[in-house]
Amino acid sequence: MATRVQRTKVGIFLLFGAIVIVGGLLLVAGFRQGAKQRYSVIFEKTVLGLYKGGMVQYLGVPVGLVDDIYVGNDGKAYVELLIDPKKVTLHQGVEATLEFYSFATGTMCVALKGGEPAAELLPPDSIIPTGSSLIDSFSSQATELMATFNKIAEKIDAGLKDMPEGKITEVVDQIKPFIDDARAFISDA
Repeated sequence: MATRVQRTKVGIFLLFGAIVIVGGLLLVAGFRQGAKQRYSVIFEKTVLGLYKGGMVQYLGVPVGLVDDIYVGNDGKAYVELLIDPKKVTLHQGVEATLEFYSFATGTMCVALKGGEPAAELLPPDSIIPTGSSLIDSFSSQATELMATFNKIAEKIDAGLKDMPEGKITEVVDQIKPFIDDARAFISDA
C-alpha cells in the first residue's frame, strides 16, 4: 500500500508529464500551422469530391488546404483556401481549377497555376479567378468524340441500306468486335 507522500509524488509526476506532453503537442502544432494566408475561389460548377481539409496544390506541389466550402446567396460554390506562404508566393494572374486528386476515390483538389513572378503579389483575402480545368477539357473532347461516333454510325447506316440482306449480316459480324470495343470505351469515358 502506498503512503500519502508516495501518492502525492506520483500525482505531481503525472501532472508534470501531462503538462509537458500537452505543451509539446501545442508547440509542434504551432510550428505546423504557421501563418497561413486566406484566399477564396468561386466556382460556378459543381465542386463534388472536394472536402474541407482537402489539398491545395501549385503546379503539383502541396501548398495549403481547403478551409471551408459553402454555397453563396448567388448559388455559386465558395471555397476558402489556407495557403502556406513558405511554400508558395502567389502573384497576380494565378488561376484555380478543380482537378482529380484521386481517380479511385473521386477526391478532388484545388490546383493553382500561373501568375508571373514579376507581377504584383496577390494580397491575402483576394479572390483567385478560375481557369479551364482538365475535367472541362475532357468533357468537351468527350462531346466531340460522341458527335464523331454519331456521324460514323449515320454513314454506316446509309451504306447498309442498299446492301443485300445476307451481305449485311456478314458485315455486321465483321464489325461487331469494333462496336463492342467502342461501347466499352464510351462507358469507360
